[in-house]
Amino acid sequence: MAKGLRRNRQGEKTKAELLEAAGYVFSKKGYEGASVRDIAKIANVLPGALTYHFKTKKNLFKMVLKHFILDCCKFDKMFEAFDSVDPHNPQEISQAIYKSVKGIIYIGHKRGVKIKNLNGLLVTLMLDGGKEFCHIVQEMGTVRLRKVYECIRVTNVTTDRTDIFWWSNLLWALVFYPIYGKYIMLSAMDESRYSDDFIESMAARISMNLCRYLNLPRPEVNDPWRLKADPEERIEGLSPMNFQQPPEQAFRQAIEESSHSDIAAEE
Repeated sequence: MAKGLRRNRQGEKTKAELLEAAGYVFSKKGYEGASVRDIAKIANVLPGALTYHFKTKKNLFKMVLKHFILDCCKFDKMFEAFDSVDPHNPQEISQAIYKSVKGIIYIGHKRGVKIKNLNGLLVTLMLDGGKEFCHIVQEMGTVRLRKVYECIRVTNVTTDRTDIFWWSNLLWALVFYPIYGKYIMLSAMDESRYSDDFIESMAARISMNLCRYLNLPRPEVNDPWRLKADPEERIEGLSPMNFQQPPEQAFRQAIEESSHSDIAAEE
């Protein structure tokens, strides 16, 4: 019995290591570019171990998404701020939006908080995932987001299903852009990485725009970052991504370069 327990623990340990290795490879090479052999090499196991634990590459990717988004990011708890708000109090709704957005921004960008390989994995999801994998991720947050939408509709009775649809997509568009547009933003700021002040302002500005769309009051936020130079003076100095490259390669290059900058800064 003890032997069987040890075997189960070792199996779970191997499975966890494979998920981490797969998250790294999928984030760097995309879904199509990732191979079972690459993942097994990173995890220091035989390729057969992936087949044993996950059966197929498709199922492995599903489990990687679940591991990073649910287990690591606690996606189902990201909007907990709405559990205790008074939906008839617009200011409380605004603050709940700000608190939720801030948590999402932190796990994507803030040093000491952000989840390793998450941003690259999200880019892989957007570029390679297709409707099936994106639907899986949407389902992970269905119950929690339904509560958010209910609060919003109570707060603003004129908000209909179409408004909620566009607000939800605005939320994710604003949250994801600093990931895949990071290289462009850093070029515009003439910086090598997102500073702590910029990350705070990112959460603040995204939240203010989300509240404005719903005609909610401005949330009380921490917005410390200011652009060093006039954007019009910076326009000729912009160095956007090299669009001579395939878009996927350009996106991944942006994430790779900015990740190296973050690591160097931390060291």
